[in-house]
Amino acid sequence: MLYLLSTRRLLILVLSCIATTTFAANSDEFGNKVNLALRQTGDALLLHDGDSTSVIPPVSQNGTNEYVLEMKNGFSYRELPHFLEKAFEDYEIDQPYDLMVRSCETGLLVLGYNKAAAERDSVACRERLPDISCATIHVRFTPQESKKEKSLAGLAWLLVPAAGLGGIFLFRKKEMHPQEEVADSGIKLGNYRFDVPNQKLSLGEEEFELTFRESKLLNYFATHANEVLKRDTILAAVWEDEGIVVGRSLDVFISRLRKILKADDSVAIKTVHGVGYRMEITG
Repeated sequence: MLYLLSTRRLLILVLSCIATTTFAANSDEFGNKVNLALRQTGDALLLHDGDSTSVIPPVSQNGTNEYVLEMKNGFSYRELPHFLEKAFEDYEIDQPYDLMVRSCETGLLVLGYNKAAAERDSVACRERLPDISCATIHVRFTPQESKKEKSLAGLAWLLVPAAGLGGIFLFRKKEMHPQEEVADSGIKLGNYRFDVPNQKLSLGEEEFELTFRESKLLNYFATHANEVLKRDTILAAVWEDEGIVVGRSLDVFISRLRKILKADDSVAIKTVHGVGYRMEITG
């Protein structure tokens, strides 16, 4: 099938593509989610220290992508990465970020880490807790374009020089023949296909990109399907290569995998109380 675009129509397409390239971090909806997630984190930190009465102050915004929560009575830095990641997961916030803890009195940076470190459970100075009576938690997000926006913007900028020439362009839609389709590869988990090397899980046309730790944990479950696995065994197999074993991190990553796998009832990660987990595959 042939598509013929005049220069005028092409320019309209270019401008509309560029206009759609926006950053999620600037949206009101995103800001509201971050606000709620940070307040949830503050509440969890206070409850962890046995404080159920202190008021959590409003979250303030410093610039476009930075959010600030003041903790006047201090908090447990050791627990901060876990509580924050859990809150972000609850509100479906998955953008890269840098976290900084500053002293209320001096404004100096005391501690900090980023999302990648939290996912690897390699937060620096986690056990070296300073004496902070009042601190502010700063979360600064890195704006990200969605895959659709990136492809549209890339197409737009490729077409700009051509549109300036005032020419007419011809596009041909190629039909895919069955023999041209690439065969599926990877591990079969129920109706899912797990591409271990590329850290991707697919279900039909839907594809999930996994983090390094999610992929490693899922691969361990997949190679021990329908087996009861002890928590300590899982932690040793998936985390101990970095010399870091954090029990609560396992619960966070199990929760993430369950959310990804929920579209297929034939695959489920079950909790075996008092022991650990078992990945049940019935399909």
